Amino acid sequence: MVGVRVIGATTLVRELGTCSVEIRARTHSRGATYLKLSDGIRSLVHDGRICLGSALPSERDLAVALSVSRSTVTSAYADLRRDGYLLSRQGARSVVALPTGRAEAGSVIFRQVTDAAQNASLDLAHLLPDTPVDSIMQAYSTALTRLPALLNSHGMDRAGLPELRSLVARRYTERGLDTTPEQIMITAGAQHALTLVLNCLSSPGDRILVEHPTHPTALMAMTQSNLQVVPIALDPDDTTFGGWDLAAIHDAARQSGARLAHITPDFNQPTGMCLTREGREQYARIAAESGTTLIVDEVPSELWLETPPPPPMAVFAEQSGCPSICLGSMSKTFWTGLRIGWIRADPAVVSRLIGYRTGFDLGTSLPDQLAAAELLSAPDTLERRRESLRERRTVLLDAMARTLPEWRVYPNHGGMTVWAEMPRPVSTRLCTAAFERGVLLVAGPQFGVHAAFERHLRLPYTRSPEEIRSALDIVADAYHSLR
Repeated sequence: MVGVRVIGATTLVRELGTCSVEIRARTHSRGATYLKLSDGIRSLVHDGRICLGSALPSERDLAVALSVSRSTVTSAYADLRRDGYLLSRQGARSVVALPTGRAEAGSVIFRQVTDAAQNASLDLAHLLPDTPVDSIMQAYSTALTRLPALLNSHGMDRAGLPELRSLVARRYTERGLDTTPEQIMITAGAQHALTLVLNCLSSPGDRILVEHPTHPTALMAMTQSNLQVVPIALDPDDTTFGGWDLAAIHDAARQSGARLAHITPDFNQPTGMCLTREGREQYARIAAESGTTLIVDEVPSELWLETPPPPPMAVFAEQSGCPSICLGSMSKTFWTGLRIGWIRADPAVVSRLIGYRTGFDLGTSLPDQLAAAELLSAPDTLERRRESLRERRTVLLDAMARTLPEWRVYPNHGGMTVWAEMPRPVSTRLCTAAFERGVLLVAGPQFGVHAAFERHLRLPYTRSPEEIRSALDIVADAYHSLR
């Protein structure tokens, strides 16, 4: 089947882990063995380790890899088909799916903010940065004094304020990526930037490689652009490249013919994983060989909590001859309400985006751009912000170890959240139970394709230490109530 990613038998056995060891041991009856296999595959689907729409290996190949009879695999696949986890079509491979009624759990990206949600005592659904109030107030005060000089213009510069473009370009150059103002376009946030890029540079039906999990609003933008998402599972246990499976990325790029790839190398949202230097080099080579354009989300890139990340992904893309487009924003480093973002790309691509933008809007707010320029010109306050995040991350991890010791926390190197794995697939139910107790959460399935990640939950460490401890006590109570 064209465009379907086939999971190799060896890969599936590796993902099954200890389950495959138990199957090989044959310590159960034949019936229990096939059920053990089908349960293991079912768990991988819910964890997002097997992506929906993928094809499982042939019965013969998997039987050989597991050292079991082919009838055992046949029975396991039949069990999965009966429950709706495998869809079969005549003359084509069976593909992984979710039973009817389960996919809806992850179909809504962010619920509409209701009065009840606003009144929730502890909001862990939105990332609330430690906003530098004095700095932002001063920036807007200065911006207002400069505004009269611009009032005799039409104020609709679709490329952005020249001063701000120069400041953003300088920031890239300081990070090791030589950039000119002509390579920068100012937008109304990173989401606006992503939407412009997807709509301008893709056609309906195009395939796009995506990390799995990834940010919900990125998935929403891809869906609204009518793109076919090809999810690539991140593996926290594979530290070779920081959690990215480069072999799977290579196969997916080759088999799917994806024209685009969306990646957050510093630091993946929601896991906080960071792609290694070697991983960036290999990913860029893969993209160059397959003719894939990289869309690099760099919004959390400056929020490293241990060591600075490797050079920007675009450095390696340019060395490999791979087209790349970088997206940035001030929302995580200053304030979410400051709707200022940018695109960094080849000047010809920027020119094309500027022309396309006219159909959406005629430019970014000039007062906001002036304030943003003031903030970027001021002394760097990010280290103070990082220190606050380090402290609060420790508070969160300590609270989790105390209240939810059975949960697993993925390795985290930066950003504002941790990605936790629960023993049971109850993320959506847990969010409902927590909401009833006054804590607002976002369920794991929001970060995946359809209803994957029911065993996972994103937890931010942006609230005060006292609020984090109180919230975790409530989350733990809600979780234990589900038993």
